[in-house]
Amino acid sequence: MAVRGRAVDLAGLEAFVMQRLREDGGFAATPLLGLSLRLQWRSTGADDGIDYEERWYQAVLTGENPAADGGFTPPRWTVKQLYHYLRLQRLAQPGHAPSETEKMVRWLRRCQAPDGGFGFFPHTTSYIENCHWALAALALLDSRPGRPESAAAFILACQTTSGGFSRNSRAAPFLDSSRHAVQGLRHLAYWSGSP
Repeated sequence: MAVRGRAVDLAGLEAFVMQRLREDGGFAATPLLGLSLRLQWRSTGADDGIDYEERWYQAVLTGENPAADGGFTPPRWTVKQLYHYLRLQRLAQPGHAPSETEKMVRWLRRCQAPDGGFGFFPHTTSYIENCHWALAALALLDSRPGRPESAAAFILACQTTSGGFSRNSRAAPFLDSSRHAVQGLRHLAYWSGSP
């Protein structure tokens, strides 16, 4: 996808990703420098309400059909939480749109900042992961962003000279940010009719 003459540097992105390929076939967060890396899981122990992302993954792994209870209450939501809530809604009620679809679409569009990116919720700083979650949520609602070209420009501006993508145009690139960028651009390309 190209916006105003700028396109994704696919060769640079591939090089960025492959620099992190480990001998065991996995990928490290940073380029490998002969360091031994271990993955450690930790529990936050926090229980601050329904974690729709956790419920989504649990449903996928266990094959259960979880109830996606809870109404759309924007002051407590982030674009990521709304995305996972919508995924749970699809599992619980396939083929049925949420009753608050228009409210959700309006809220997501308000999450788009003047720089074209999306914040965690309206009037917050844009980050690339929020672009991915917001664009994916809009797709689940059969809608699109109010300013798709601005969203694409924000994402493209996050690609660094290393080839990877950063959370915003002033941060370091990471694999997860690069994944969010690619997924966000895929949604935008779908709406624009580009492959």
